[in-house]
Amino acid sequence: MNCEIVLDLNSLYHFGRTQFKQIASLLNRNRVRRTIHAPFQEIFLGTPDALVRKAATSRLKMAFDIAKRFEPELVVIHLNYEERRFSFVYSEWLHHINENIEIFATYAQKIGALLVLENVYEETPTAMRDVLMRFSGKNVGACLDVGHVMAFSNTSLRQWLGTIGNCVRHFHLHDNDGTKDFHWPIGKGKIDFKLVQRYISQTHHPIWVTLEPHRIGDIWETLEGFCAKGLSEAMEKRLQDTSNNCGHVGQI
Repeated sequence: MNCEIVLDLNSLYHFGRTQFKQIASLLNRNRVRRTIHAPFQEIFLGTPDALVRKAATSRLKMAFDIAKRFEPELVVIHLNYEERRFSFVYSEWLHHINENIEIFATYAQKIGALLVLENVYEETPTAMRDVLMRFSGKNVGACLDVGHVMAFSNTSLRQWLGTIGNCVRHFHLHDNDGTKDFHWPIGKGKIDFKLVQRYISQTHHPIWVTLEPHRIGDIWETLEGFCAKGLSEAMEKRLQDTSNNCGHVGQI
């Protein structure tokens, strides 16, 4: 079991570089591998507004400067494409997001990490697909959050996997009933985790997984669901099949 370090606004405002260094040293001593989740609130890398893009890139650059201390295996950033906000300027949005993904893919590569793009309010996988096609073969993949697909997308998980499956390198796993992003334990909601289990079992790529219960009391039930749905077994098989042990299970 490893961990995903979330560098959200609270972390960046309330912790100093010395504290981050101490935490990274503690994880190193205990041989805990890690991924990094970069800031995501109001980070619109594709917006036509140059001033807003500048603020977003500045915030992410600050996070990447801290992230390098943790020597992460991958860094998660949000694509943050919203149909209602950007569909009428899609070509412009796509141009700007591609420019910035290029920048942060390079940053990630410099610290030895893979850059992965997470879905949140994307109603379909189209924007994610269009960006990933631009970076095919480069240091960029997808982080598929199955809970966000269920809560916010009008496209099924099966369709998401069918559209961007070849690019998925990271999963965020939690459950809900489709009405809200509850972050319930795996198996408590309506998500078809067999699709995820099948994908992990059949892919030839290294896969990372982060379990995302938002309450401490849900951790054990989440782990039970992770095993009951065959996900633990699938990940164990991936670890055995991947000679460099790139795949791992994380928990926050």
